[in-house]
Amino acid sequence: KGPKDCINPIIEKIGKGELIWIPFEPLVNRYLNPLPLFQLCLSLNKTKINNKLIKIMNYSLKKVRPYIPNWLYSNYRNLDLFVKQLYQQYNFDLAVIHTLSGTDEMQVINQLRELDVPICMIYHFDPKRLKHPIVKLMTTKADAIGAVAINGAPRVYRNKLKLIVEGVDCDYFDPEKATENNFKKQNKIIFMPARIHPAKGHLDAVRALNLIKKREINAVLAFAGRIEDSSAFKELTSLLNSLNLEDSVLMLGELNKEKLREWYAKSDIVILPSYSEGLPRTILEAQLMERPVVAYDVGGVSEGIIDGVTGFLIEKGNVIELASRIARLLTDDDLRKEMGEKGRIFVSQKFSLEKMVRSHENLYLEALMKHKFKAKKNN
Repeated sequence: KGPKDCINPIIEKIGKGELIWIPFEPLVNRYLNPLPLFQLCLSLNKTKINNKLIKIMNYSLKKVRPYIPNWLYSNYRNLDLFVKQLYQQYNFDLAVIHTLSGTDEMQVINQLRELDVPICMIYHFDPKRLKHPIVKLMTTKADAIGAVAINGAPRVYRNKLKLIVEGVDCDYFDPEKATENNFKKQNKIIFMPARIHPAKGHLDAVRALNLIKKREINAVLAFAGRIEDSSAFKELTSLLNSLNLEDSVLMLGELNKEKLREWYAKSDIVILPSYSEGLPRTILEAQLMERPVVAYDVGGVSEGIIDGVTGFLIEKGNVIELASRIARLLTDDDLRKEMGEKGRIFVSQKFSLEKMVRSHENLYLEALMKHKFKAKKNN
């Protein structure tokens, strides 16, 4: 697939600039997984640097890959040609790449280097995955690298990675604005907003619920998220049947923003026993809704929770400790309320949308300046 398969661009006015979305038709890879739209957005934000207008191009390539990624398989052809044509049309001055996974992105990066366009990379996943040789190779071509979490990143990135704030809407995720605040319930609600995928830890959540039930604590577990892996869903339902917990678990499916806020308000606590994360937005939204969070200490989760203050961090895979911390919060109303209130203060101060914008802007400027310095040095 290439530029000829591209549908007409969708152009939106954003302030004084434009946001141009150029989606490809969905494709099917060799594993017969449907691929989401390839989206390339070009943001012509008028930012003055040295009295010149800077046109910022945001490039985002999102696709469904198998649980073990096939790093050497290319889903799209002629991406390099497509980027070259975009450059000839828009003459952009900065490329911002949000996905680093395989040969598709490498096509784009190599073409940008050939065009001598500054490259800024932003990594959204578990920092430990930066060890992958393909990702390492990509980052060597970047002028600036940002990440939503830096704990656990390889040493080689220590002086290169800049922390990018994962901003959340503090005004929208406000418990006072939820209609379900006075929701009457017979059981405590444990809420887990996460797509159904082997890495998200749904099985551990069910096993923890089983241990909690043995303590005679009346609780239900509510899962919210799309089914991304059918085999993981089958394994989950099989475990529920074997433990006779079908009536204690709710499958809510994928929720829109409004429904998500309502379920945060309905819940007593939020959990995320995930085995791999960057900095999950859900743990920040939960704290804004004054709900304490119990999560596995992986990736950047520890940067989004103050252990023992706004929630609890658990060693990955320790289901007994997970159940113990959940049970403690469900049976201690005062502790739950105190942690919830502190969580909202913490997230509001550290993860506002304003701070997110500022951190991105600083990274863009760094990429532009470093590229300019390299050009002068080479000349």
